[in-house]
Amino acid sequence: MDEPTIKEALDASANAIKSGDLKTGKAGLRWILERDPNNVLAWLWMSRCTESVEEKLECFNRVLAIDPTNNHALDGIRKFGGEEKKTSAPVIPSFPSSTPPVQDSTQRSSRVPRWAAIGGAIGAVVLLLGVIVIAVSSRVNPEEEISAYMVEVEPILQEWDDAVAIADSTPRMSLPDRVSELQDIRRKADNLQFENPDIAKAHLELVGAMDYGIDAFLSFLAQDSDAEITQAFDRYHSAIGRWETDLEDFAASGD
Repeated sequence: MDEPTIKEALDASANAIKSGDLKTGKAGLRWILERDPNNVLAWLWMSRCTESVEEKLECFNRVLAIDPTNNHALDGIRKFGGEEKKTSAPVIPSFPSSTPPVQDSTQRSSRVPRWAAIGGAIGAVVLLLGVIVIAVSSRVNPEEEISAYMVEVEPILQEWDDAVAIADSTPRMSLPDRVSELQDIRRKADNLQFENPDIAKAHLELVGAMDYGIDAFLSFLAQDSDAEITQAFDRYHSAIGRWETDLEDFAASGD
């Protein structure tokens, strides 16, 4: 029986981790890293299925040794209170696609720049919403509404965050497939319906934010100017802020 390709093994490992089978996912990632120790995505996924903070920080530092501007690794270092390790010699990265892209020296970097990463904003707001629910625990209606909302939307947010992490480390030539995945997730979010008008209003902002995020990746794909790409991602972050504010206002309405 032929061995799977790195991409096939990575997809299988990621699916196992998403389904909660961390043991299988971790085994698959180890197989990948034995053959491709500079695989950024494998190290990022490995950070998801390790238990100790020390192991997670090691994964993030491995990523930074390969890709020093990787936003997800930098966020992980900050989140778990670690320090970025400085490497004395660069590590040559291997691209996650099966065919390495041909670099054109006349073009900007083929990877999404650090400021373009957007998954971290979603994760931070999910944590904030947990705080909101606790803060309004004595107000039954807002608590119940927000909790019910998060039960519906959090799996989609996690899927979005995972897809963004992959897109963030994907070369420009392979980005269309990643954008298509983001569009599919956006459609899932848009299909959710909520009777409470405050929740519905907030959710509309979330779907709009996803639209802005997709537009920003498309702007990068089209090789727009750095200023235009920055503006596109700023619109995304502003929409996330409005979503957060709407939910905070609804929580406060129970006072």
